[in-house]
Amino acid sequence: MPLGTLSGKPGPRMIVPVELIRELKLDIEINLNESLDYEKLNLENTTYQDSISIIIKLVNLHDSKSTLLGTNKTSKNLILEYLLWIENELIEPFKLISYMLQHRIWYNFELHFAKIIDYITEIEKKLKDFPFLTGNLITVADLYLASCVIDYVNGLTCSGRKIKHKIFINWFYRVIKTDYFSSIYDNVVLLKKPPFESIKRFRVWNISAGLIRTLKLDVNYSIDQSSGKEILQLKDFVLDEPVSIITYLVNLHNPNSTLLGSDLQSRSLVLEYLLWATKECINQFEWVCYLLEYRKSYNLKPYIEEANKKIIQLELCLTYSSYLTGKFLTVADLCVAASVYRFVTIIGGEYWRSKYKFFMKWFYDVIKSEIFIKSEYLTPFFGDLVLPTKSIFDIIKRNRKWKIKCEIHPLNILGESKIPLTVFSQVLNISFKAKTYEKEIAFEKFNKLLIDADDDWSLWKLEYKVKPITMEFIYREVITEFNIQWLRESGAYMLGRLSVYGMKNNGAIAGVFLIRGQNYEPIFNVMPGWENFKYTRLNIVEPNDMEMFKTLWWGNKFKGKVIQSSDKF
Repeated sequence: MPLGTLSGKPGPRMIVPVELIRELKLDIEINLNESLDYEKLNLENTTYQDSISIIIKLVNLHDSKSTLLGTNKTSKNLILEYLLWIENELIEPFKLISYMLQHRIWYNFELHFAKIIDYITEIEKKLKDFPFLTGNLITVADLYLASCVIDYVNGLTCSGRKIKHKIFINWFYRVIKTDYFSSIYDNVVLLKKPPFESIKRFRVWNISAGLIRTLKLDVNYSIDQSSGKEILQLKDFVLDEPVSIITYLVNLHNPNSTLLGSDLQSRSLVLEYLLWATKECINQFEWVCYLLEYRKSYNLKPYIEEANKKIIQLELCLTYSSYLTGKFLTVADLCVAASVYRFVTIIGGEYWRSKYKFFMKWFYDVIKSEIFIKSEYLTPFFGDLVLPTKSIFDIIKRNRKWKIKCEIHPLNILGESKIPLTVFSQVLNISFKAKTYEKEIAFEKFNKLLIDADDDWSLWKLEYKVKPITMEFIYREVITEFNIQWLRESGAYMLGRLSVYGMKNNGAIAGVFLIRGQNYEPIFNVMPGWENFKYTRLNIVEPNDMEMFKTLWWGNKFKGKVIQSSDKF
């Protein structure tokens, strides 16, 4: 019969207790459950309910004189001090930064990330003179700290930061290479670039970076980090569109280069494919990958079918030619390959790839080209390309946690409303610049419709409830996520306007939405980070709520802040 039971939610606080039980071969039953919100060790008539006491007790059960708890009174006190510091100060910030990146929550991100860097710097100071926190021997303080930062190292640390925080990384590897972490060591990988940088930078302008390096061009080329746009600064003018920049770079190197086509027909085709890849192709493929990544689609199948139609087009085109425009590799091949890469690596199991043999042969040929290899942005993706044996759908079928939501929207059960959404839309389709009496007439019609609709529709005010955003591009990030998800997922059940007010460091995001039914959650929970908004029910009969609706729908100020941009949904 076991000595006791360890129960808790999987996470940083449970890594060390579980690994200690495994390595020290303690006869204790382990119960990990996502529904639990505590850590508990039950031993006979005694219960331990915090991570530190659990760790110390487990080591004492094995050997009360173990060096894991220190070799003398000074080291024992120092270990306890470190454990309390980790528990009270470090675990939550490291968990928060991982959560923010996973769910694409960018508000105050730079502030939280700066705190993490400060903690890493502080840890390095403590490790300056010794291989471990308390000296030359590993202790439970090292184990607990490593479990706290493992998600940071596994998900955020790249080769550049590895060099910058060399002491920290070397210590981390010393700890996880011990027997106490042997079962999870294989899952720890240092990336060449942090995943959030990779996702944001994996765009067609990666091709421009590859061309500059491969063709050894001396140009003033940069990326606007706030907007994500590439900029090529020339003597008399500036280029900021991918197609024009790619064309200019190749012409600068060699006006007769086959990268732009070998004759008039192929040059025309190259331009056509470039526009197709940058304006249509990449957005559609990235959208499918986004839906799969967050398991947020109510109707995924049509998007997959549309994306596959484009793959079929490419398959037919490549049946009789090696590349898209003929016998030679062109920038069209590079851009199209970059746009379909994520789709192929997620959807493309062995069976899927067998259906598109010509396409896959072309895909392999393109990504092995010198331009891809020499691009510092593309190498992390294509340098060690490994395609999956099974499509993500095969994995979803086997893992219930990954099951995609049903194709029917939850609000579909409400049936048809007395007054269709299109009627409300026509009434409220009044410009900001419309005259006051026109707005009043529209409002009176809207008010009457809403009252006649009974409980079919409800009105809600939304306000971004976090502190003022410090970076302008994050405002756009929030609005973009509304556009991407809501228009496609809940667009048939809501009508609204969301606006940005004020400037950076003193801004706000607020809006008003008419939604189907009385519950806002089924409408808004399709967006990652939807909890970051405060939702307030508006009663159109109340004077204050009436004025708030007019302000957010037609006004140009909110809480004294002037409107900067507005999106209608």
